[in-house]
Amino acid sequence: MTPYEVFFFSSGAVEEGWSRADLITNRLNVYIGFPLGGLLSLALMAGATLFLEPRGIQPGHLSQVALPTVLVLGKLGLAVLLVGFFAATFGAALETGLSCGYSIAQYFGFQWGKFVRPAEAPRFHLDD
Repeated sequence: MTPYEVFFFSSGAVEEGWSRADLITNRLNVYIGFPLGGLLSLALMAGATLFLEPRGIQPGHLSQVALPTVLVLGKLGLAVLLVGFFAATFGAALETGLSCGYSIAQYFGFQWGKFVRPAEAPRFHLDD
């Protein structure tokens, strides 16, 4: 886990009032979800290496990473890939931004939380 994920999920746990029952779900996420995600990432990198390395392609741009999928699946593959690229980058950016908001509010002792009205936590919600 990266530090922003720890801040984000721990803030969510406090805010949503997680109990011992929620630990089972979160342990499954950590012990199964994270390794599975890592394994899938390694498999994708290995597959890309097997395809790109013999052709002398050194991916330096996101468009080059898409090349194997587009060559095999065509325009439909490109459409699915673009949705995936957008979802992954937007999701990570959103989670990182929210984590920063939680961290800054907690560090400075500001009122924070998604269940707190903006009038009660203006610095967290960026209200006037």
